[in-house]
Amino acid sequence: METLFYGLTRITTDIEYDLLKSHINRLIDEATTKGYLAQQGANNEFTREIARLGKIGALYETEIMRLPKRKTNTFVAELEREECFAI
Repeated sequence: METLFYGLTRITTDIEYDLLKSHINRLIDEATTKGYLAQQGANNEFTREIARLGKIGALYETEIMRLPKRKTNTFVAELEREECFAI
């Protein structure tokens, strides 16, 4: 696994953002090919790095791009609520 953006906690340019997205996609492809994403909730070097970079990307989207926050999907929220009460 190639590690880019090591030690980075924030990006500030569109170029960095595009590189970050591209690297995340490469990591996902590699992890899928090697079977690291086969199990839901897997905790390995790929999932941790993908999550870390995803957080950096989300921070950039919120602070720099000013993308609107996602609204809760009412269908998903209803399913999650029903699962809490399932026996």
